[in-house]
Amino acid sequence: MSLSQETFVFDGEEKKPDVSVVCNDKKLKKGKDYTVTYFNHINAGTAWIRITGKGNYFGTVEHSFTIQPAQPQYTAPGGLSAVYGQKLGDIALPEGFAWMQPELVIETVGNITYYASYVPGDPNYQSLTDIPVTVSVGSKKL
Repeated sequence: MSLSQETFVFDGEEKKPDVSVVCNDKKLKKGKDYTVTYFNHINAGTAWIRITGKGNYFGTVEHSFTIQPAQPQYTAPGGLSAVYGQKLGDIALPEGFAWMQPELVIETVGNITYYASYVPGDPNYQSLTDIPVTVSVGSKKL
């Protein structure tokens, strides 16, 4: 058995690769010689296909294929401000975002770019790193 495609990217739709089944150098016909059943073939992860013999053919064969997580749509956090000497981790980010270096002490005044990661709440989407986030850093009052 061979599949027309072994890897897909999640998009919320069923994934049903075409199947080619050969027995003793004879290409079998779907519906006449075998049936096809798909399992777990929508969400990211391991999906399965089961071929079941029919008519002159019997038995079952299973084969896995992969549905990879998709890249999420997101909006980088904006409108953030801090004070010279503050730790980056003290600046709150929206849900799903985290600073790449939360222990970093801010030592520059101005509009400074730092980097965050994003972990969506849905396993069908990839986690992302190195997202640029601009912080407006002001002087520390004495």
